[in-house]
Amino acid sequence: MAFDANPLIDRLCEAFPACFNRLAPKPLQIGIGEKVLALAGIHPTFAELTRTQLRRAIKFYTRRFVYRKALATGGPRYDLDGQPAGE
Repeated sequence: MAFDANPLIDRLCEAFPACFNRLAPKPLQIGIGEKVLALAGIHPTFAELTRTQLRRAIKFYTRRFVYRKALATGGPRYDLDGQPAGE
């Protein structure tokens, strides 16, 4: 069965709207994946998800053309709260 990351990306966008956005993605802070993975099984939005499922969703999100385009533009990277966290 193929993995469908879209529902998980929807959850990421819902849980962290200042950071994850399908239409206008922001470059993510280096290491943000580990912060999100630490929430697997703990955060109410990700209570039944495994680290592997979240890792795949983040990988899918960051490989999208629109995200790569935002990354190539340069500028700050953003943390889960939408605050600048490096370049």
